Amino acid sequence: MSPLTEIQPIRLIRAGLPGAILALAVLAPCLSAQHGLGASSDTNPSGPAPNPSVFDNGGGQFTPPPDQGGPPGPPPGPDPPSDPSGSPAGYLRSGGRGAGPRTGLGAAGFVSRGSSGARSAGTVTFTSDTWDAWWETNKFDFIELRRIEDARATSQSGEQETPAERERRLAAVRATIREKILPVMRELTASDDPAVRAAAIVSLAKLGDEECADLATTMLSDGNLQVRRSSMLALGLLTSGRASWVLMNIANDNPTGQSLLKSSPISVDDRGTALLTATLRGDMAIAQLLDVMLNERESAHPELLALAADAAGLMGSTDAIRPLIDIAFDTDVPEFVRSAATSALGRIGDPSVTPALMKLLDTGLEPRRAAAAALGLVAHPQAATVIRRLGDMLEEETDAVSRHFAAVSLGRIGGADARAALQATLDAPRLGDDMRPWIALGLGLAARDDNSESVAPRIIKLMSHESNSGTLAAYAVALGLCRSEQALPALLDLSHNKRTDVAGYAAMALGLSGHQSVAVRLREMLVTESNPMVIRQAAMALGILGDRASIPDLLELIRTTNNPFVASFAAIAVGFMGDSNAAGPLLDLIERQGPRGVTTTFAVTAVGQLFDRDRRPALSRLAAGDNHTARTTAVGALLQLGF
Repeated sequence: MSPLTEIQPIRLIRAGLPGAILALAVLAPCLSAQHGLGASSDTNPSGPAPNPSVFDNGGGQFTPPPDQGGPPGPPPGPDPPSDPSGSPAGYLRSGGRGAGPRTGLGAAGFVSRGSSGARSAGTVTFTSDTWDAWWETNKFDFIELRRIEDARATSQSGEQETPAERERRLAAVRATIREKILPVMRELTASDDPAVRAAAIVSLAKLGDEECADLATTMLSDGNLQVRRSSMLALGLLTSGRASWVLMNIANDNPTGQSLLKSSPISVDDRGTALLTATLRGDMAIAQLLDVMLNERESAHPELLALAADAAGLMGSTDAIRPLIDIAFDTDVPEFVRSAATSALGRIGDPSVTPALMKLLDTGLEPRRAAAAALGLVAHPQAATVIRRLGDMLEEETDAVSRHFAAVSLGRIGGADARAALQATLDAPRLGDDMRPWIALGLGLAARDDNSESVAPRIIKLMSHESNSGTLAAYAVALGLCRSEQALPALLDLSHNKRTDVAGYAAMALGLSGHQSVAVRLREMLVTESNPMVIRQAAMALGILGDRASIPDLLELIRTTNNPFVASFAAIAVGFMGDSNAAGPLLDLIERQGPRGVTTTFAVTAVGQLFDRDRRPALSRLAAGDNHTARTTAVGALLQLGF
């Protein structure tokens, strides 16, 4: 009998237990100090652990505490006040050409040690200009997760199931979700651990629970900020009429919305969060409100205007192009607002905006950076003028961030001309060390699209002369993106490297390669590696590779590890597999751990990811393709949720 069919409903929340016994103070960033909420931890003798997240501040992943192998996360404290001015306090200006970054592993990838968290000043969140911050923000553009709806092989010969067999299988899955999984997730929304409550309501939305809209609406007045934001995210993922109505009223700051949030007036961050979550999956219900906000920019709060622009980009309607162009060129609004509008033009993806983006390369600093990134989303391999301009920026642009974005945009565009521009820059005699990781990533992206066999040997040759671990790690990712069989020996060799960032990114690259033969080495790393950062990265790589044969190894790791973060990432990797048979062991893990703690939070998140129909984590669209050096605080806060 399949483990899935053996699942029994689990009673986790025991009525009548004293709150003082259940409320142990952990997961500090998920708590609101003024409410005094607490949560329990998995075994961690050195102290409380920060809130787990699939994404963290800079688009990198959750930053573990020092005993887990990385820099500390942000300190606990009350919800940050919103800046009423809307004016940016300053921007990252990284024009240096120093060595590549040193990196450390976070929750589902690496985050720069130079910026263990993004810095926030006023309405703008600053993220360090490092290749790994860009990668962790954008990687799901290049990863397609397996889903339960995918056709399965029914025999050793690899023969695909028939449509009738597939429908019978999916009918059994739907019954199991309805009868055995939803009751557990609903019950966990009453956990005394806010991180578990947040994960449970988002997972219910991914599971398509009919009761989720009402539950999420009730949780909008939860005492914890992260739970409130997660409830809005759940409503956005549902894309139902009721959910859209709730979010529209919050975004509009009308009496109905104020009553739902029990807040008058509604903060700019909450209004913006409602806009973003309502459009995260392209729902058009809020289009009319966005149109009003974008066209009445003279009276709009700057941060709210930036968030409306972000939402318009997520919605993807070409009707928003005209007002977004007007905002992008409006020198009377702050540059972070113009940057958001420029990024939105790229996300809409209509090639007609290319001339406007080219002109924006000659305007203010932040719009220029955003335009350099956005061109990679709209230009095509025959766009000679665009490719030539981006190629010139690689050597002539004085702003490092713009140079870096130009490199990855050339990679996104792909084709022989873009690849030649990147390769020519590698041969430039005055090439700065800061550019090498970015050009390698660009080449890897270009090779991924056109299967060029010339890129992998070039990067392997560069590796032989490179001593900087951060740059070596970037080369590893670039080789993984190439998906070239020629790259496998070099990546397998790097996976044995004693430097944590190199070995970890080599594991990730093996997963990106798509070659099932590397699963043997990745499974071996789960057992032989002692550094939890490398183990976590190997686990995630198996999830990305979609190696269902490794599910027993990942489940064994969850059961036996003393490190809750290793267990957590193994659970998320299982969620990425899209194999419904993993649901039983995940629910068993939740029952054993109880309704609180890091491992339960990740197991709940994994159940939602397992049954999500979307082929990428929900928030990854919010992170991808933008000028990540000047995000609003509301965007950064949503990414910290990690779903």
